[in-house]
Amino acid sequence: NQLIEAEENYTKSLAYFKQSKTKYGYARTSNGLASIKIRQEKLQEAAEILNEIREIYVYHDKLSGLSRALTDLGVIEFKLNRFDEAITLHEHAYQMRIKTSNIQGQITSLIELGQVYLEVKEYRKAAQKLEIAARLSEINTFKAKAYRAHELLARLYKEEGNLLKSLEHLERYFELKTQVLADESNGRLKLIQTQLLAEESLKRAN
Repeated sequence: NQLIEAEENYTKSLAYFKQSKTKYGYARTSNGLASIKIRQEKLQEAAEILNEIREIYVYHDKLSGLSRALTDLGVIEFKLNRFDEAITLHEHAYQMRIKTSNIQGQITSLIELGQVYLEVKEYRKAAQKLEIAARLSEINTFKAKAYRAHELLARLYKEEGNLLKSLEHLERYFELKTQVLADESNGRLKLIQTQLLAEESLKRAN
């Protein structure tokens, strides 16, 4: 239901940006819509959206938007088992994010690359990408990205037969994921409290 609602909101926003001829806003909103399509497994629709907006990002020289579009296209190629294409797209996105000093984006690219290399059993390359991603995530307190990197590292070392290292990463994965879930719960609780206070203030005002 949340995905359907999000898709409807993005579609409404797209209509506004299209009418106002705001191409960059249109492209950014299209990125969000494509992400929803990917989660819905509507991969062809997502790819069409992303290929359309690549040209907009190139024209406006917006590397942040272009790198995100390339990352999402890489995710699509991974889901379609086209691993060489996925690696190429994620590497391009990674280089753009280095150029723009986008640490969070670099971590995303490293995790995506690590996942692809893990899938094709290139363990050395996968470990290199994921260890860097885990370290950068921990340093910059990107907990959600850190636990994803540790989750993949746990799988990697298990497949290699290094059960001790696998267990170390698995323990860190559960520790971080628990913290992220607690943070998200606290955030939702604060939002509900704010809404209730606003409603109460409105009642008193009337």
